[in-house]
Amino acid sequence: MFNVLPLIFVLLTIAQFKRADSVWFWKLSLASTELAHLFVMLVIIWVVWARTRKKRRRWPVYLLGIFFTAVFLRPAVGAYIIAQNNNVDFSVTRLFTGETYEHVNVVTREFKRGLNLDIYQPSTTPKSPKWLMVVHGGGWDSGDSTQVAHFNHFIASHLDMTVVSVNYRLAPEFHWPAATSDVAQAITYIKDHASELHIDPQQYFLLGRSAGGQIAGEVAYNYSQYKIDQPKGLILLYSPTDMVFGYEVGGEDDLLKSRGLIRAYMGGPPELQLVSYNSASLTQLLSTHSTPTLLIHGENDFLTWFKHSERLNWRLARMGAASHMILLPWATHGFDFFLFGPSGQIALRSIEKLIATGAP
Repeated sequence: MFNVLPLIFVLLTIAQFKRADSVWFWKLSLASTELAHLFVMLVIIWVVWARTRKKRRRWPVYLLGIFFTAVFLRPAVGAYIIAQNNNVDFSVTRLFTGETYEHVNVVTREFKRGLNLDIYQPSTTPKSPKWLMVVHGGGWDSGDSTQVAHFNHFIASHLDMTVVSVNYRLAPEFHWPAATSDVAQAITYIKDHASELHIDPQQYFLLGRSAGGQIAGEVAYNYSQYKIDQPKGLILLYSPTDMVFGYEVGGEDDLLKSRGLIRAYMGGPPELQLVSYNSASLTQLLSTHSTPTLLIHGENDFLTWFKHSERLNWRLARMGAASHMILLPWATHGFDFFLFGPSGQIALRSIEKLIATGAP
């Protein structure tokens, strides 16, 4: 077994840096970064074992041990530095122990015919009147409100507040802006039941993952069009922000088959639906008073290029709107699945900070 460990370390190292071309390699890339600190222990065990087997020329073993240790510590060290620079908490201990939290009560309700939302609330009346609506990812054609449910439980219990996870109509059966309309209607539903839920209907935040970020952003920046209150903050996790740009840099044969995915969502290519593409692009919806926005993106994300977040953040700054972007050099798509990994901790604490202060 110990003889094959160096080969495993090499594969994990490649997964940290190589662009994934398959689902299994993407999952390996996710594990090789967000669980990398655990592999350091394996490296130490291997070095001790190899040292006992080699009486001479031990230096290659030591050099390999140092190299692999540096690779696997990269995400944790990077997260510590980013946490310091962004004034958020980061705990090395929590990388190994996690953090205890309550699995709160979850009630599913139909807010529109055929569409449900899940309401996460602590067992007692939430102390905070604020609430968070989560819009799931899945490339606009898949996914549901149960995605990364442990995040919803954590936020609801840790911040003693209400979290709502919403479903929406999916492509290719339904084109944009059907999904955006659904999320806006879900917000109206929660507002109408605010007294029952012990929340302030105006004190809400929107969070979108991946494709869900485009939907959440559309609602947050175009709130007046949907006759809803402006959110207090918008959180975009590895989200597409410019549909024309996404189509241009996407491929017909990449892992997501991105161009086909976008056509299915938008109802055609940009040359035939340019007005729709522009109106679905967050970069085209901004003003000085745009909803305060927090963007978190991995630079090693091959599903949604981090340039999406960079372009939106640049335009928000140019408009004078409140925004903050955190780029994670090691991270790939879906990094927040591991809540207490290097990227997960940065995301959690940054989200908590936004909800507490209203400032990204």
